[in-house]
Amino acid sequence: MPRTLTTLSFAAFCGYRRGAYLDYATLRLGSARAGRIVVDATFADLAREWGKVLSSESPAAAAWRFLTARTEQAARAGREAERSGRRPGLSARHADAVSLVHCLRLSTDEAADLIGVPRTRLLADLRAAERRLTPQQHSCGIFQP
Repeated sequence: MPRTLTTLSFAAFCGYRRGAYLDYATLRLGSARAGRIVVDATFADLAREWGKVLSSESPAAAAWRFLTARTEQAARAGREAERSGRRPGLSARHADAVSLVHCLRLSTDEAADLIGVPRTRLLADLRAAERRLTPQQHSCGIFQP
């Protein structure tokens, strides 16, 4: 792909996903500042690897892995607030499904597109998470320490 098209595709990708990535990282880390740092670092990582990301089976899924890795790293380092943003007993996929749909109020189609998975997989992850949570835990407060 010509360099200009690669640059344009990267800019479009970042512009389309930046807001949702910021919302997710901020929710997980408990700080808008920490969220911005993580998203900026994620996009820097993506810029370096954009050719590989574009040639992957799912660029959205590849980019989501970059974001979640950076977010986990920041959570473990205890940046800003000491929050992991994940409810004990939920896998990363299940916690992310709940975060995106219940807390950030994305539709299941939007959430599946954001993380690069089929809608059916996102629904299965969401249902599995909901089965593990008590009715009182079905709010965004479950992601606080």
